[in-house]
Amino acid sequence: MNGTGNASLEAGSGPGKPPAGRLGAKIGLVAVLSGAVLMGLEVSGSRVLSPHFGGSIYVWGALLTVFLAGLAAGYYAGGRIADRHPRPDALGFIAGAAGIAVLSVPVMGEPVCAGLAGAGPRWGPLAAAAALFLVPGFLMGMVSPFCFRLYASDLRTAGSAAGKLYMLSTVGSLCGTFAATFLLIRVFSTQSVMTLFGLSMIAAGAVVMNKKSPSFAIYAASAAVLATVILTFPKPVISLSEDKSEASYVIEEVETPYHRIFVVEGESLYGFDAARYLQFDKYKESGIILKEPYDSATKYTDLFHLALLFNERPENVLFLGGGGMMGPRMFADSYPFIRRLDVVEIDPAVVDIAERHFYFRKTGPIEVHTSDGRVFLQGTDRTYDVVVLDIFSAGGRIPFHMTTVEFLSLVRERLSPSGVCVMNVISSVEGAKSKVFAGMRMAFERVFGQTYSFPRLYHRIQTLKEFDRDVSRNVFLAGTMGGERIPAARLADLGGQMTRDGRIPSKFEIDMHSRNLLPPDDPPHAEGIEAPTDEFNPIELWKFW
Repeated sequence: MNGTGNASLEAGSGPGKPPAGRLGAKIGLVAVLSGAVLMGLEVSGSRVLSPHFGGSIYVWGALLTVFLAGLAAGYYAGGRIADRHPRPDALGFIAGAAGIAVLSVPVMGEPVCAGLAGAGPRWGPLAAAAALFLVPGFLMGMVSPFCFRLYASDLRTAGSAAGKLYMLSTVGSLCGTFAATFLLIRVFSTQSVMTLFGLSMIAAGAVVMNKKSPSFAIYAASAAVLATVILTFPKPVISLSEDKSEASYVIEEVETPYHRIFVVEGESLYGFDAARYLQFDKYKESGIILKEPYDSATKYTDLFHLALLFNERPENVLFLGGGGMMGPRMFADSYPFIRRLDVVEIDPAVVDIAERHFYFRKTGPIEVHTSDGRVFLQGTDRTYDVVVLDIFSAGGRIPFHMTTVEFLSLVRERLSPSGVCVMNVISSVEGAKSKVFAGMRMAFERVFGQTYSFPRLYHRIQTLKEFDRDVSRNVFLAGTMGGERIPAARLADLGGQMTRDGRIPSKFEIDMHSRNLLPPDDPPHAEGIEAPTDEFNPIELWKFW
């Protein structure tokens, strides 16, 4: 600083002078693209982690933590390097390296997440996010102080320069967030979106460099080779079944804002018939046997019909969660007395796939509503005799806002006086994987007059006395409005009678499932488990697989 208070910052265009107009524009472009790619990558990163870790708060928390850590380190390192080497070519190499790191994410994502899945729903996503996104976040963090060092040539105007660059970077972040969330992911696959982000950063690095310098030739050659190697690397194989020995092949793959959907065909899980399955990532949601009458290939849907033990002739039925629409289709086909059957499915692509591949038709009493289940209940004043909750995202997890006492209270408000709510959860009954069942049973008991629990046993020779209580399975909870509890023997007799006289088709085996009612105090309430509420709901942490 001299006696007049002037001070200069050495910049690429010379000490004390602002960067030439063209160079300044290029630096601004790098700032915009870096901000856009950073936030777009953060949004898209959830699609890389969710197939293995779900869409919980821990996935988003892991992404935020890792990106913020990478940016903090990048800001520091970038500032120091920029002071030592304040040249546009150095900024170009940093931007290009960030682009290469982004291009690598889709290639590394599947093996990294699969390898770390065993770390659990809490620490697994954090470890995977660090392995995949710490380096890209660090490199893009280096860009901002480098841009400022090159752009702010005079301390007297450093505030204006910083404000302009922050504005450009923030506008880029806004555009990247908006584009990734509302435009790109709806049209392109996650891999394609990340490829676009990576190539954009490589192009930004090239733009800011001096095309006549030897450094640019090195940059162009190395970027071309590395990008080509990464983009031609074999696409990671996604396991399309929990059972790796099961043969299946993909007949359609669709990526939506909610799921990565596969329609696959292979051998039925319960025999040798050919079957078609709807999968969210590698988890089977529903399926059909590929011969008439196209019955369910995922037999857990049979237990929806337990609802008729509590209301024998429901006229108004609501399904929250459609999947392949096997449950709604079987209800509509089996019970002509149903006058209205509403199905709420949040993803319109799932409905479209059910129509094209699973013989679902919006006919008769069926009406489909594309909405979140809780939002739908808040916006309707209809009442129902049966409400079926079959609400799962990828990996068998239930969205947390539809597991709470407040949500179930809303369901109860929409039930008729003789109504019943049936909910499908995946959990063991006892042991380390039983917390989901324990918590949801407590929530049902808080809301409904009577609660009944039916674990799904896998074959007719298995009984309540001998089934493996610590193995995860479908467990069905039924909640009724009140009155005296129906004895287990009465429900078993009713299930058998309704099956024999055809009121419930025999293929649903309700004569067997009705016998598998747990006593109300079996198992005893687990210590340390509370009914999930909107205020306190740790269900995303509870292990169930």
